[in-house]
Amino acid sequence: MRLTRRRLRTLAILLALALAVTAGAVGVRRYVLDAEWWQADHTTTDVEPSPLAEVGPPPGPVTATWQIATPTHSAPMGPLDEVAYGLADGQLAIVSGRGLDVRDARTGAERWHYFRSGWTLTAWAATDREIIGHFRPSGSPGRQVMAGFDADTGNKLWTIEDESPAGADEGTLRWPAGAGTVVTTRDGRLLRGLESRTGRMTWQVRLPGGCVVRDYGEAASGGDAETAVFVLDCGRQAGIMALDPGTGRVRWERTSVNDVDGTTVRVSAGVTAVWDGYGLLVVNRSGRELLVRQGGITCADACPIAVAGGKVVVAYRSVDSSAGDRPEEEPILEAVTEDGKPAWRRTAGGRYEALAAAGDRVYGLRRAVAEPLLPAAMDVVEPADGGTDTVPLPFGYREGFFSVPPWLGAAGGLLYVAYPVATEGPLGGTRLVALRGAAGGPGPVELGGVLPRAWPDACKLLNRTDLADLYGSHGYRKEPSGTRVGDVRLPHPATCEYQPKRESAGSVSVSVDWVAGTPQEAQRLLSALRAGYPKAKPLPNVADEAYDLGFSDESRVELRVGRTLVGVTVYRNAAAATRLARAAATRLRPPPATTPTPTKSPSPPPSATPDG
Repeated sequence: MRLTRRRLRTLAILLALALAVTAGAVGVRRYVLDAEWWQADHTTTDVEPSPLAEVGPPPGPVTATWQIATPTHSAPMGPLDEVAYGLADGQLAIVSGRGLDVRDARTGAERWHYFRSGWTLTAWAATDREIIGHFRPSGSPGRQVMAGFDADTGNKLWTIEDESPAGADEGTLRWPAGAGTVVTTRDGRLLRGLESRTGRMTWQVRLPGGCVVRDYGEAASGGDAETAVFVLDCGRQAGIMALDPGTGRVRWERTSVNDVDGTTVRVSAGVTAVWDGYGLLVVNRSGRELLVRQGGITCADACPIAVAGGKVVVAYRSVDSSAGDRPEEEPILEAVTEDGKPAWRRTAGGRYEALAAAGDRVYGLRRAVAEPLLPAAMDVVEPADGGTDTVPLPFGYREGFFSVPPWLGAAGGLLYVAYPVATEGPLGGTRLVALRGAAGGPGPVELGGVLPRAWPDACKLLNRTDLADLYGSHGYRKEPSGTRVGDVRLPHPATCEYQPKRESAGSVSVSVDWVAGTPQEAQRLLSALRAGYPKAKPLPNVADEAYDLGFSDESRVELRVGRTLVGVTVYRNAAAATRLARAAATRLRPPPATTPTPTKSPSPPPSATPDG
């Protein structure tokens, strides 16, 4: 059929209308439905921040001065629905999928924030003067926007589309920026330096052939004002490249024995700790190797590192494979000088979750002061000789809960600790606590100032009658275990295991988890513990407080009587755990005071009277 001129004109009009409708729909979505002018909740400030000195609290007891909880964002963005923190220039940035929340680091008061409805903040970067956020709309994961903000005021400086973060760390959500430049990419093969004040591109660096930088990865990057380090995906072996963020000049390069998923980096003051799943390599800013440990060690996701007092301090675990299927691991803290000379090496009290440097001290965060005790621990390490003071923190947390890693920072005489909790929102979240020095008690600082003799004997909290329903006439074996906190050994067993002599009965464990200075301190510690267990439920008429923590494979009750916290665990028997917890609580309570019954004085004999 021949198309007449009229039909061609009609088809052209219809096609133009279709294109106009399509363009209009796109325009309506982009400039109306997805428009920032109605989606953004953005506040600013004109008050200058108060800088904090680069110093943390002295060794000794600490107490909370302020705290804030942040729920995990619920947008479907995979591993990026997390919470992260940053500390600089007297301000503390709280970063979550919701957006940027910048606080006064000394008081916790809000300074400015930027939240955008329908969008998820997936990564962030920061220089001395700017904070950069990377956002994706929840309904259009292919679209992306990068925006720069003045770090002090919150004023928005620039916005760019189709720019991706270069190697953002999935744990901290942060990617490298420094020297007034943020490092980005568009195709993964070309790194771009954007001026953090204007968003203008200042340099480009093409990666080695066959290598790309991912948008995100576990500990996939790190950096400071003068060094940006990236783990590159080069196939079977990952590449590690460090460059000057201000100029794009490559500082050093290495090749990992593992692939990109098995290679991680941590950076402190220009020094990089590379963990490849087999060995540890510590490299300074110029590429000089300061420490090499090959085989016989392990780290979790990455090896924590801190630089202070002229020493480079790194944490890892020594592995003894001669133990068979369950190799023994010993936590190690090791230091070298800044030119690579050995300084000291010592065994730590437990695995370090994070290290932070402030002034001439290194602070280390551990999940517990000692097993099985509840409080998390702050180790204050002297870089000169490795001398360490262990301080219990006024909270504990559940190790490995969700994917939110603990975070540690120090400034202005304060210590900042963020840890995961289950009760902040449907997907959990984190709680950040700012800690300052506090007065101590009469006992050792490792026990929070409590005298060791105040700790009860875990093996005296249950007796044969309490255990008769479980073990009957077959009996059990009692296995006490002592505990040492730093240089202090508790005088009585902190844990007592009851093992059945017949296989059909389950085991029982009783542990004295902490003795606080006051009942109020113990109450706060139990509340923090409960926040780590989404299925925890209160148990009435057991103790001053008691919770079934909701374990799936065993039944555990955590109880408080006065200032003492005790845990009772029974294998898959919730009723028995509750009953035994009640029995233990009874023995923790002081016996009721008895008032002596007054005795009636005997009547005096009648007086003799003379006759007559």
